[in-house]
Amino acid sequence: MPPKKLTPEEQKKRDRERKRKAREKETEEMKSARLEYQRQYQARKRENITEEEKSKMLKEKSLSEAKRMEKMSAEEIAHRLKQSREYKATHRETMTEEERQEMLKQKRESEARRVKKMTKQQKEQMLKQSRDSKAAYREAMTEEERQEMLKQKRESEGSRVEKMTKEQKDLMLKQSRDAQAAYREAMTEEQRQEMLKQKRESEASRVEKMTKEQKELMLKQSRDYKAAHREAMTEEERSHMLKEKRDNEAKKRYESKARVLTIEQASARFQQKCKDLPEFVCTCCHRLLWRKSVVMFKESNYNFNCDVVVRCFLAEYRKETKPGETYVCTTCHNDLKKKKPLMPAQAVANGLQLPPIPNIPPPNDLERRLFSLVCPFMGLSF
Repeated sequence: MPPKKLTPEEQKKRDRERKRKAREKETEEMKSARLEYQRQYQARKRENITEEEKSKMLKEKSLSEAKRMEKMSAEEIAHRLKQSREYKATHRETMTEEERQEMLKQKRESEARRVKKMTKQQKEQMLKQSRDSKAAYREAMTEEERQEMLKQKRESEGSRVEKMTKEQKDLMLKQSRDAQAAYREAMTEEQRQEMLKQKRESEASRVEKMTKEQKELMLKQSRDYKAAHREAMTEEERSHMLKEKRDNEAKKRYESKARVLTIEQASARFQQKCKDLPEFVCTCCHRLLWRKSVVMFKESNYNFNCDVVVRCFLAEYRKETKPGETYVCTTCHNDLKKKKPLMPAQAVANGLQLPPIPNIPPPNDLERRLFSLVCPFMGLSF
């Protein structure tokens, strides 16, 4: 009986199965030799074809791959992805550093050529798909996988930055700032607000979990980084940064003034401002002031080696607004905090003590009206 004639698909399937069985039996040396031969063959093949043939071949390959993936089940797709990851991992392990750098260079060049040919709508669509796929991938990850990925990313980034020179670091920072600026320009207002909201929430949750020592360390690192960043900036970059900062502050002030408030909002704001009375006592001049006109008194803010400061803050002159709360008005604070402290004009130590209140009976209604700062009146209509 003659053998059954196979269809092309059945023949391909049979060949794949034969190759799979053969690979299971091969040793580590045979596998590395086979991969080396495949790399050399692919390299020779790429050298002998033109750019048009290459693009045509890639297009046909992607179409055939898409058709084949449509016919596969979910289990087959998952198995294929697993095999692909394992193959890429073994392929990367057997590669030399030169081959790795060459592959990355070719990948960047081909990606740049592909993006250059795209229209603005295609670029936006590509960015959207990339963001969606990354979001879906992050959602599918477990917490352990996420932490492990972040740890590997930090370690690889740290080792890469350590090997860089100062010029390379400056160039990387400049490229990063340019890329972030371009990304922010391409974002819509809704996307920007959503990103800021997520960033604030994640930062708040991260800070809540930190101890006091970790918070202090974070603040110190932030200050050191900002100082190093300012030192590395040129004069033009510094002036440009200051100009942007001033423009943003002016824009915020204009928006806050131009914002139209409803009756409820204006009433709530007025009540909030009137909630505190002028009951805060300055410990230096003994005036009653509003909260915005005073600052909390701290001995570390002043130079007590100076005679003027010692005279102003004598124990007999000190007054507390509430038990444990002592305030200084901004006028006295600014005079006493200078390099050469000045005697505040209205300070008690400057001879402006208030006379003691005499022990007299309480005033009647007419006497109250006579020395009242507010003169009440009544309008009568006939």
